[in-house]
Amino acid sequence: MATLKLEHYRVLGLPGFPNNWYYIRWLMSYVLSWSLTLDGAVSILKFDHGKGKQGLSRPASVQRALSILEMEVEQINKGKYEHYMQKEIHEQPESLTTTMRGRLIRGGSCKAKTVLLGGLKDHLKTIRRSRRIVFIGCGTSYNAALAARPILEELSGIPVTMEIASDLLDRQGPIYREDTTVFVSQSGETADTLNALEYALENGALCVGITNTVGSAIARHTHCGVHINAGAEIGVASTKAYTSQIVVMAMLALAIGGDTISCQARRDAIIDGLFELPSKVREVLKLDQEMKDLAQLLIAEQSLLVFGRGYNYATALEGALKVKEVALMHSEGILAGEMKHGPLALVDENLPIVVIATRDACFSKQQSVIQQLNARKGRLIVMCSKGDATSVTVGGSCRVIEVPQVEDCLQPVINIVPLQLLAYHLTVLRGYNVDQPRNLAKSLCSSPDLSPSLSFRPKICSFNCSTALSLYSVVLHCGQRKSQNWNYPGAVASYAAELEEDEEDYVDERKGAAYTPPTKPKTGKAALPLKRDRTRSKRFLEIQKLRENKKEYDVNTAISLLKQMASTKFVESAEGHFRLNIDPKYNDQQLRATVIFAQGHWTDCEKFDEAKNAGADLVGGEDLIEQIKGGFMEFDKLIATPDMMPKVAQLGKLLGPRGLMPNPKAGTVTINLPQAIGEFKKGKVEYRADKTGIVHLSFGKADFPEEDLLVNLLAAVKSVEANKPKGARGIYWKTAHICSSMGPSIRLNIKEMLDSKLP
Repeated sequence: MATLKLEHYRVLGLPGFPNNWYYIRWLMSYVLSWSLTLDGAVSILKFDHGKGKQGLSRPASVQRALSILEMEVEQINKGKYEHYMQKEIHEQPESLTTTMRGRLIRGGSCKAKTVLLGGLKDHLKTIRRSRRIVFIGCGTSYNAALAARPILEELSGIPVTMEIASDLLDRQGPIYREDTTVFVSQSGETADTLNALEYALENGALCVGITNTVGSAIARHTHCGVHINAGAEIGVASTKAYTSQIVVMAMLALAIGGDTISCQARRDAIIDGLFELPSKVREVLKLDQEMKDLAQLLIAEQSLLVFGRGYNYATALEGALKVKEVALMHSEGILAGEMKHGPLALVDENLPIVVIATRDACFSKQQSVIQQLNARKGRLIVMCSKGDATSVTVGGSCRVIEVPQVEDCLQPVINIVPLQLLAYHLTVLRGYNVDQPRNLAKSLCSSPDLSPSLSFRPKICSFNCSTALSLYSVVLHCGQRKSQNWNYPGAVASYAAELEEDEEDYVDERKGAAYTPPTKPKTGKAALPLKRDRTRSKRFLEIQKLRENKKEYDVNTAISLLKQMASTKFVESAEGHFRLNIDPKYNDQQLRATVIFAQGHWTDCEKFDEAKNAGADLVGGEDLIEQIKGGFMEFDKLIATPDMMPKVAQLGKLLGPRGLMPNPKAGTVTINLPQAIGEFKKGKVEYRADKTGIVHLSFGKADFPEEDLLVNLLAAVKSVEANKPKGARGIYWKTAHICSSMGPSIRLNIKEMLDSKLP
């Protein structure tokens, strides 16, 4: 909702529309401030005809804070350019500078070159502990994330997966609590991306947003994020937002991998490259006339192929997408490594093919691709680094586009600019609308899953006031309870589909009371249970009703519930799972210790008797080491004396991954062998914190008496508390749960648990 100067807007009746519909046209230069409308809220703007300015009624009851729109008129004017897309392509040196401003530190009193991302500083440790990072986006935003994936994997060592938002939702792909999901969207309002965000939040993942729009839905609903600060982008085809997204995600990789000393030289080189990037983009923009000449040669073509590899596979996809979007020419971005698996059949002397072969780890492979295409008389256009023209044209003739060379992970920013210029000039020469391509819109803010009726609260649906730069018209429906979106010619982007509710006007005729919009029942995917519940057994779903999901229980009640939930045909173990505020990546925050359970760890000593009778307890030296080397693993504990450890060390690769390697902290390296063996047989259990800082241990069997389970549980808690790592800071205990092997977890009240005393 924007505040306007009343003397500058007009209310016009639209021919063919009902009398109670009005078309309000307003200019950005008269927007003074804006207010965020909550999801699903409705506003009614009433006009009293014949009363002039005074006819505009005041808001009835809802008052919201206003924000000043900090934007100059020049930012949304074409200026000296003919089209917005042309203007935005040539603004990229400035937009990249703005994106990096205040976030890169080099020289001065600070010796190290660093990256500062204020929106992520409180979550970097969590991201570094993630089991994987999942990039989620659509269209150009997806391509930008794909370009940044290699450098993020290289610097962080964390697996990175790519997801198209709609595909993730269609197949209900697995998202885990240990995942970090990164949602990339220029507008921050893309419907599929928002639905994917809701899905990730339901599954407990950390959600990071990367958007160009302050106050957008993604910016509001994610846990943290980074604004790319690329400035106003009005043309439907994204150009400067794409390059700024790549730069932001490169800085994200630098921030996440900032604690790895081995990559310091690589990080410094990338930071230096980031500082030089705007000047390199200015240099490549000088190819404008050359791209116009190339477009003249391709004006009559019907298809275009773009081959890329490594960092530039994303460039191939994005370049083809730009040609497809605005020039309305069939174009396809292809991974060069897949050339022989189908695309090679299309090659002839007529089909134009762009091959991106700038200097990086894949350069020699791209040279081979060029040679194979030349051998089949392909019509090639090769993009290469300056000075490489002779090396890429050996064995055939082709048109060459030379671009400046930068750090390999930043090369996609340079390489996409000539393809953006090519797409622009192709569109102009072919006579199509550059800024408003056929059938496309700037921001997909609607979803077929959302009904046009505003009589219920949609899941996530908001009018993006920060992209008001592309909002030229608003349709308001006065006096009705339903809204519709009119695709009126001349509207550049999205329309205001939501209004703020005037509570005094909505009266239920049947009851004479204030009208309350009913809640729409969930249908389709929304009505389905969560994915984790759909994979549970009927037994599990039934017993989990015995406890409240987020309630914290005292230890006595929790143990009683645990015994009730242990309903399988076999005797289940009683397990404890403690999430601690530690990062085991650092030596001073690692936790590994043992606890002796006074009430034993097994139901009885049958296990030990069976082991003795079967001869499973072995004693040996080098002969036993040779047996283990040969694959013998039929033991639960390996206890060694200190003098044997040099010989046992050669078994590290075999025993380490299985948790069987003797360790003094675990009590399995000792001089007093009889005592150690006795303790382990009586119920001594070794535990350690995993890489996420969680301790998992078993403290008995579900058929133990409640008193025995209580004693063992408190012994485990006291042991974890007593062995607190020296490097642990702040609150040590984050969460504590207990459960049976096959039952749901029961959350413990940490304060009550720590204050409990052994009976």
